[in-house]
Amino acid sequence: MSKADRKRDLIVRIAKEPWQHSVASLAEVFGVDATTIARDLKQLSESGFSFAANDSGRLYLSQSGSLRQAPAKDPIIRQLEILRFVASDMEGKSHGEIVKWYASHCDLEISERTLERAIKELRQKDLVVQEGEKYKVNPAKVVSHLFLEAKEKALLLEALALAEGVAPLPDEAKSVATLLKRLVSKGESNKRSPVYVHGRSPVYDLTVSNFCRQIEGAARSQTKLRLLYRKLDEPASERIVKPLGLVYYWVLDKWYLVTAAEAGAPAKTYSLDHILLCEETGENFERPQGFELKEHFKHAWGIFRGDEPTAVKVRFRDYFSVPQRVREELSHRETCQLTETEEGLIMTDRVQGLEEFAVWLRGFGPAVEVIEPAELRQKVVQELRRTLAGYEEGEA
Repeated sequence: MSKADRKRDLIVRIAKEPWQHSVASLAEVFGVDATTIARDLKQLSESGFSFAANDSGRLYLSQSGSLRQAPAKDPIIRQLEILRFVASDMEGKSHGEIVKWYASHCDLEISERTLERAIKELRQKDLVVQEGEKYKVNPAKVVSHLFLEAKEKALLLEALALAEGVAPLPDEAKSVATLLKRLVSKGESNKRSPVYVHGRSPVYDLTVSNFCRQIEGAARSQTKLRLLYRKLDEPASERIVKPLGLVYYWVLDKWYLVTAAEAGAPAKTYSLDHILLCEETGENFERPQGFELKEHFKHAWGIFRGDEPTAVKVRFRDYFSVPQRVREELSHRETCQLTETEEGLIMTDRVQGLEEFAVWLRGFGPAVEVIEPAELRQKVVQELRRTLAGYEEGEA
């Protein structure tokens, strides 16, 4: 078993059987010494994974991270890996730092002599210069402006996708890849967007960002994914899913994976917060005919959808700039209509997911009044009464 496979199996075993395994018991399972397992866990923690241990040393996966894949054996790819690491620091990297980083982040066993040869070749190509004990990227080799034809953009995008398959891309390269995707797909109306954002743009967490890029790519290529998925403190389970795209719900600041369900059933959603591992299976699937992510969530207020949209009518009073906030937060909804009144705004819409809608409304306090439907108005009144009762009990 390779180091990469062992690390993956470590994560799966600990996630599926929480508080059952210790370093010693895992060493016995994998047929290695405890020092090797401890080193694997340390390297996983450096990649974002977090493990908790109880008084008996039994482990629990507290937080997911990013499994880094082994770089190819090709010396050119190895040089690119080193070049990327050296370029990550303006001050450069020493020989010792390069060796230590490569040993902890790459799963192939590479000798120090091999790394010395790779560094020497980079210097011979004038891509890296040595200043004292540090190696730095040669600034004379940096291209300041780059103008590409459409075919060249597509080829570069493919090259970046290939590079990401070899090893994680730096943030700058991720930004370039995102920009290229937009430029390449611009004007191609036959391509459905695999990402739908409710309202404000998200702030990306590194692990979630990795999952987003992986899921987006699988949705575009219609490739099934294998998820290691866990709700709350339940044992994790592995699931094979057909990714249709991603939805960002701004009220909760959460990303959700949307997958194809069984024939006749609605699409299913998975919170990215609960995904511990995400891997492509290499198996393709047929996208449901006529399915479009944006249309599917057209009336949804958040992630959950009822059978039919419900007509809603809400009054927002001019109280601490509430009308301005409402306009900003509803600017993305194509089904919403806002009417100016002397008191403020009247909002009309057709909404799926009244529970999520009610949560949003409560954030406006006394500035909001539900006119219809009666069930939503009653729900908000009950919530206000419970809130008032809590204050009255506190004063008693």
